[in-house]
Amino acid sequence: MKFIYPAVIRKNNEGKYDAFFPDLECCCAQGDTLEEAVDNANEAAYNWLYVEVMEDDGQLPPVSDP
Repeated sequence: MKFIYPAVIRKNNEGKYDAFFPDLECCCAQGDTLEEAVDNANEAAYNWLYVEVMEDDGQLPPVSDP
């Protein structure tokens, strides 16, 4: 089964990129470039979901409509 959680990525005042997932509480990442922010966001989401599955008996948050 495949879940796709939408991410929001914005360029900040310092010229770097901030990313967060509206469906994954406190799951965020940053990067100096857009590509780095995407890679870091994917890793952060993977780690966040892994911890949730291990701690909450496999209960994942619902995916919002992108």
